[in-house]
Amino acid sequence: MDKNQIKKILDQLTDHEGRLQRLEGSKPKSVTKAATVPKKRQGKGEGLHPPIQKLFDSGFFNEARIDLDVVSELQKKLLTRKKPLRASVVNVLRNFVRDGMLERADIVRNEKKLIAYIKT
Repeated sequence: MDKNQIKKILDQLTDHEGRLQRLEGSKPKSVTKAATVPKKRQGKGEGLHPPIQKLFDSGFFNEARIDLDVVSELQKKLLTRKKPLRASVVNVLRNFVRDGMLERADIVRNEKKLIAYIKT
């Protein structure tokens, strides 16, 4: 095959693609990528701030508590529908620290140094 034959075949393929797109009603390839990217959706999960606020109000943080204590207490008292992620709980606890409601403290359990949260 020479270059002219290859060019002719490629032109025919391009023409066929255009016809198929018109028949199928699909958008042409010239649509920008930004227009086809779906919008980012907000997560539908429940917020952990209100249940942790309930624990705070009930005096749960009068003693130093680690994040795993908070997760197990939320499950035990059925304050959330499903088991909360440990990282999500830590994020909320950090917000409480920023707001001045809790303090971070180092404690030792089973010869391990852990970060705990205690009421200020």
